[in-house]
Amino acid sequence: MTTRPTFTVRFDAEWHEFQVHYRYRGRPTSCPAADYADAMGTAQQMAQRFNGEVVDKTPKRLRKTEE
Repeated sequence: MTTRPTFTVRFDAEWHEFQVHYRYRGRPTSCPAADYADAMGTAQQMAQRFNGEVVDKTPKRLRKTEE
């Protein structure tokens, strides 16, 4: 049984940017995002394409989206 890929959204305090973390060919990989909404959108698209799931590890205070 194979496990579903996981796409994790988190804020990297060292780089001061939102990132989507995932495994590509067994290696941990991440891609930067412009803001929280962009990171969630990217993670959701990747999860849909690869039949995975999105995990949000962003602190609640940083989950603001522009209105």
